[in-house]
Amino acid sequence: MEKLAALSDALGALLPAARAFMADPPRDPAKRDFEYKRLTETILAQILLKVDGVETEGDEGARARRKELVREAQGWLETLDRVHKGGR
Repeated sequence: MEKLAALSDALGALLPAARAFMADPPRDPAKRDFEYKRLTETILAQILLKVDGVETEGDEGARARRKELVREAQGWLETLDRVHKGGR
């Protein structure tokens, strides 16, 4: 559970930048693409891939928390994707 808590904290640390991007995406397409890629690749590499590596060893609470963390990260990725494509 400690690893999951650390990953949850890491995702939480990314959220201010994600919210800022969603609230006011850069108007310059190159900057917009760069920031979108930076945020999404960080969530993928630093959160989702590491969550996949966490063994729950039959602990249902840890398994549920891992699943919840995956869904939360995926939700942020979907929202960032929608904003990047021009929606909000």
